[in-house]
Amino acid sequence: MASDTQLPAVSPLVQVEKGVLRPKVLDLYESLFINESSKSEGFWKEFFLLRCNKQAFQDTLAAIPPERFIQCKVITQDLVKNAVNNLASLDLVLVNNSLTILSIFMQVIFSKKFMSPSSDFITVFAGLEFIDDVFYGLLDHISSIIKLPPDASNPLILTIQVNAIRTANIAAGGAYQTSLASYFTHKDMFNSIISFIDNSSGNEIAEQFIGDAFSLLGVLSNYDKLEAINPYRTRLADFVDHKSMTSSIIASGLVWQICNESYFSDNSRLTNSKFPSTVGSGLIASYYQHWFQASDPQENNLDSLPLKIISLTLTTYEFINVNKVYAKLLLECPSGKTKNTPFSNFLSLSTNLFQNQHRTTRAALYARLHLLILRILIESPPPSLLLSNDLRTSDIIISQQRQPMLPTVTTPRLLVEGVLDSLVLAVRHNMKRSLDIDMYILTFTVIFQIVHLLRESKIALSYHWSELWKTTFSFIKYINSHPPDPRTNTSYAKLGNLIVLILGAAVIHGDTIFGNSDQYDDLLYKIVEFADSLSKFEKIIPAISTSPALSVLKTVINHYTELFRNPSSTSVGKSFFSFASKPSSAAPQGDLTPQKVLDIIKEGYQTLSIHQNVTKNKNDQQDQTGNYLLYDSLPKYNEADERLFLKKVTRQVILDVQQLHVGLN
Repeated sequence: MASDTQLPAVSPLVQVEKGVLRPKVLDLYESLFINESSKSEGFWKEFFLLRCNKQAFQDTLAAIPPERFIQCKVITQDLVKNAVNNLASLDLVLVNNSLTILSIFMQVIFSKKFMSPSSDFITVFAGLEFIDDVFYGLLDHISSIIKLPPDASNPLILTIQVNAIRTANIAAGGAYQTSLASYFTHKDMFNSIISFIDNSSGNEIAEQFIGDAFSLLGVLSNYDKLEAINPYRTRLADFVDHKSMTSSIIASGLVWQICNESYFSDNSRLTNSKFPSTVGSGLIASYYQHWFQASDPQENNLDSLPLKIISLTLTTYEFINVNKVYAKLLLECPSGKTKNTPFSNFLSLSTNLFQNQHRTTRAALYARLHLLILRILIESPPPSLLLSNDLRTSDIIISQQRQPMLPTVTTPRLLVEGVLDSLVLAVRHNMKRSLDIDMYILTFTVIFQIVHLLRESKIALSYHWSELWKTTFSFIKYINSHPPDPRTNTSYAKLGNLIVLILGAAVIHGDTIFGNSDQYDDLLYKIVEFADSLSKFEKIIPAISTSPALSVLKTVINHYTELFRNPSSTSVGKSFFSFASKPSSAAPQGDLTPQKVLDIIKEGYQTLSIHQNVTKNKNDQQDQTGNYLLYDSLPKYNEADERLFLKKVTRQVILDVQQLHVGLN
């Protein structure tokens, strides 16, 4: 019977467990450095045809010590040679894959600690005999790819161009301060980069990548620029194409706005909610979201800011320093894809940078770069006049993250007012025991140059000057309570002279530069109010005692001391400093009320004589200070003085660019 039939113990239809599918390219990566012998032509053909697994390839290379790359130089040289040769192929997929492999390989190699970087890089890449052919060939192919004409029917061309630019960024950064840098200076890529910027203008997708090309210019123009002639720097100085300049400025403005907004939100809010409204394009939003996720997965606190894309600002510095047409366009450029103008975004970002620069060395480097840009703009005639032109106003968002805050202004303002606000914040929020004395010298230098600009142009600025004077005297009091180390006396002497020079020049030219007489009265009031602080300041920094500027301040104090005296007291401190704490209704006869003080200040100015403290002889340093008080500006910016800083910030920019492009190629 059927019920008595015995079924087999094991069914023949047992489900067999499937094997794990493994991409073949992973096997190629693992076998790449198993031995030191060269690989077959078929191996390399397969290696470059299979789509690169970026993370696996990077992990494989990262695990190999530097000396092993030297031992396997036959393999590494073949890899680079084949990749470079592939760049001439008509197979765009092969070209793109080869660029990705090259960029990852170079990024890892340049990050390794070799005993002799220059010679070891040459050994790994091509060997001394063939390095010229290989590296010049690489740059030739990259230049040709970057300047390819746009083709709307083939989007892969733009992908390859962006990949080539990022590969060039990695190569240029790694070659910095090595013998490989000479290949970039001998092979001028300027035209190719500008061609890409020109071709991208007006193309909504391509415009997203102008910043990559612009960043590359910044790195290349810093190659030994203070030691030898840099061709990229020369080309920047001679450049006059307004279209390319404007495109790069708009791209920079977008980057500055994104960096600025990152101070107010974490990455998820920044990428998911702010981008569509700010940038105005889902495509651009998607691109930058990918950019942040790939480069800054954990950047959601102030210590990790600014975002790495701020590295683009180095190119802005290079451009405005040698090309005043570009500087002028930077100030004139209207808002494009952002709600504010590019320079307004720059100023807004500056206010955040200056308030948080004490957090990390990296933040301090970028903050100083912003300060140098402001100084160059203030000291350059055409741009400086645009800064103070009342026909060119803009909405400027001033960061209000830390107390005490500056007054909120909701109406359009002169650009120079935004500059002053950022400088006030730099002074106000970086008072700490380990004072960044160089930053303060630079900040007060820019403030004085603004005062000089206003008096020379006869511009009465309706600015909240009281905030500047409050901050300046707060800084003086801070110095008084934290005396400088004797080893830094020279730097503090320079800083002290700058501070009294600003105050003295404001006293002499106040009727020219202030928007109304009340602002001038406020300055005189504060000078007398902080007379004791100024006296102590002179004792702590005795170098300022011979300054004509301090003599001007002493004259003001002595003049109003006599006016404030009353028969019941011979102490200015009792009569002057007590009035503010006493209700005027209860003040005894003879005591000063606030209104009396204001009246005395106004009347006293008619009899105040200060010019006798200033000489016009330029024979010595003391008399030169007198000239600064009356009509001269301080010596203009000399880039050689910032040699050490520029090398530091360039290295930081290169590091940021390298990290920014990891995983994007």
